[in-house]
Amino acid sequence: IKCIKSNLKSLNIDENKYEVSMLDYKKFLKANKEIFNVVLLDPPYKKHIYEDIINELIINNKIDKNSVIVCEAENELEEFNVENKTSKIYKYGNKKLLVFF
Repeated sequence: IKCIKSNLKSLNIDENKYEVSMLDYKKFLKANKEIFNVVLLDPPYKKHIYEDIINELIINNKIDKNSVIVCEAENELEEFNVENKTSKIYKYGNKKLLVFF
């Protein structure tokens, strides 16, 4: 988290424009009332919970048609569909990014 915040600061992004958290996603979504423009998901790779998290985002109205979701994982991440979103997979080293836009 420290590294992420440092990177955001170096980009001169106003601290009121983002939130960086390391919490259980269900607790975070219940506590937060906002709709997210960008969601970066980096859960423990072995848990395979990306679809569950995105479903929670949809159920709790935390994203809209313009929201972008980025999932980072090891190479075994399989592409899946999210309603009303286009997806693309990017590979770098032994990691994958699955991006929904």
